[in-house]
Amino acid sequence: MTEASHPEIAHARRAVRSWRVAFLAYVIAMEIATHWPRLDLGESGPSDKTIHLVAFGILTALLWRAQWLVQLGAVVFIALIWSGYNEISQGMLPIGRTSAWQDFIANVLGVALAGAWIWALKPVGGTGNRLRLARQRFVIDEIFADWTAWAILIGVTIGCAVPLILLWPLLRPLGIEGPLVFTVLVWLLVLGLFWMDLWRRRHDEAIRRKACFTCGASCRDVRLDELGRGACGICASPISAGQWVEYPRPSMRVLVRLGVLPALVGIAIIAAGFGLIALTVELYDRLMAAGALPAGAPRLARIIGQERKLMQAVDIAAVFMTFALVTRLFRGRLARHFDQPYTCRKCGHDLRGTPTTGGMGRCGECGFEFARSPGAPDNAA
Repeated sequence: MTEASHPEIAHARRAVRSWRVAFLAYVIAMEIATHWPRLDLGESGPSDKTIHLVAFGILTALLWRAQWLVQLGAVVFIALIWSGYNEISQGMLPIGRTSAWQDFIANVLGVALAGAWIWALKPVGGTGNRLRLARQRFVIDEIFADWTAWAILIGVTIGCAVPLILLWPLLRPLGIEGPLVFTVLVWLLVLGLFWMDLWRRRHDEAIRRKACFTCGASCRDVRLDELGRGACGICASPISAGQWVEYPRPSMRVLVRLGVLPALVGIAIIAAGFGLIALTVELYDRLMAAGALPAGAPRLARIIGQERKLMQAVDIAAVFMTFALVTRLFRGRLARHFDQPYTCRKCGHDLRGTPTTGGMGRCGECGFEFARSPGAPDNAA
């Protein structure tokens, strides 16, 4: 079985090859950094616990994208084992480094945070919304299968980091937070501009040539039945006219309506968390005054109070996990908007009875082109 005779295999390998190379390169860089002899970040830099959280969050995300493991639970399990090995090995090797339970907890928080966002961004909804998400995943794979995207990422990162390093002696009096935050914002802005350009070009190209999402071949010449269904002429994968229809973006009014409930849930969780912390502190003070706490309670409270850097990592993980939950809830509600089987996605007109050819038709009210949803009842758009 060769890639030439099975183009779907070639496309799949091309789509994940760059992610696997990126994962291996990241692992090598992270292992060198975490096992560098007598490495000291000093007090002026970012919290080392936050660095641990971010480092193992990126590791988990890249391991997921490498697709050696298809189950999220397996990815999280391997990343947790890796986080423990990484911390223990630092204390076992003669490199002047030590193992710390605080660092391990920060590693675990990073893995959990990445796992929460992977779960939040997984496909949701019915056929219509999943076709929309499949097109987005295909475009993302096409972007990162091209080394141009990685070259831009590396180039922008180096371009932002080098001035910060060169000007650091002059910026030192300002502290690390101001220059670092400014550099990160510039990095995000420049990457965002490049990303929008890459996305627009790849997305428009995929729709123009009606790309098969399995092998990437053009399906413009494939004949579809009355329900808009067919098969790719190269890899024989099922295709649908709806997978190349670009839905209009929901209006701001619709987005606000869909986002109210998830936003309230997020606010309630954050408020409950702060309330629980305040209640715990108040209850601790009262029990201490009454002498009702065990003898080891003050020592435990002192240990927790002294771990300010770890608590910072805990706060970051808690807030962004809440955002992940809110994102999942919002995406579920947005999916129901795109899964409406009988109404025009643009104006809301009832499309039942609207004639179609090859699964495609036009709304009688606004002229928007629509496609039948595979598996939906007759006359469903």
